[in-house]
Amino acid sequence: MPHAISIGGKPGDSTDQVGRGVVLRNDEPVHIIFDNLTDRARVRLRPATTSVETLIDAIRRAGYEPLERTWELRIHGMTCASCVGRVERALRAAPGVVSASVNLATERATVVVLDGAVELPDLVAAAARAGYRAEAAAAASPDHTDREQAARDAEIAGLKR
Repeated sequence: MPHAISIGGKPGDSTDQVGRGVVLRNDEPVHIIFDNLTDRARVRLRPATTSVETLIDAIRRAGYEPLERTWELRIHGMTCASCVGRVERALRAAPGVVSASVNLATERATVVVLDGAVELPDLVAAAARAGYRAEAAAAASPDHTDREQAARDAEIAGLKR
């Protein structure tokens, strides 16, 4: 299945070139077609066998730089470090994810992806497959967040008595 990702930079002498194919190590075919007009690349690969690191390396060998995007998610329902591990593994398993870091205390995940390869609904679905509800961090209403924080503060105060 093809993916479209954003790229930056152009090879010095080929700014008028429409595209180029790249073959990765071990004769594993990955075809990358660059469109210099839009600075986007259409990538055909076998997601189950091609890692994001291998794809990034192929794009760089072709003289381009893959662009990254960072998503901030609010993760609901985590209660322990094991939950954090499950969410991180689920997010990292989504195709196009470069890195994922989850913070239990803030209930937030920071996910770096190849720009254009992964969208917010893909990350929300990945968290849901792990058993957790997620949303864009900015989408959480301040009032709702304040109520949750007040409830946590009250619980902590009760435990200190």
